Amino acid sequence: MGLVGQIQKDIQSIRGNPAGFGVSVLFEAPTSPVATATIYCTTKKHHTVFDEFGQQVRNKANTLNASVTVSTLSLNDANYPYRNNDARISFKGHYVTWADVTGTPIKYAVNEWLPNEQTGEIVLILGLYGTN
Repeated sequence: MGLVGQIQKDIQSIRGNPAGFGVSVLFEAPTSPVATATIYCTTKKHHTVFDEFGQQVRNKANTLNASVTVSTLSLNDANYPYRNNDARISFKGHYVTWADVTGTPIKYAVNEWLPNEQTGEIVLILGLYGTN
């Protein structure tokens, strides 16, 4: 195994470790039938609000910023379909669901994906499912 392969294995062990940073995330692909996989990833969610002067206000009422970072090795291990017909990474029409600190599972639509083929990880930028 080369250096890149070792880096990818290390990232998978950090992000996909349920005893460490890993959070259980349900992935749903828009295949027929719908393909699902539960994969341990790292997650992030915060809200941003600005006042009338453009200053950021700490409040949980306005803009949602949520993301999931997943290892491509974990996706491969789960046999999850994340590449399109041209073998490019694509999460168009995919959804992820996970429970934050409140314990309530929330379903998100994948709006953007930022793959890093070198390190073997993908950052998914999310939006709340069913909202604008």
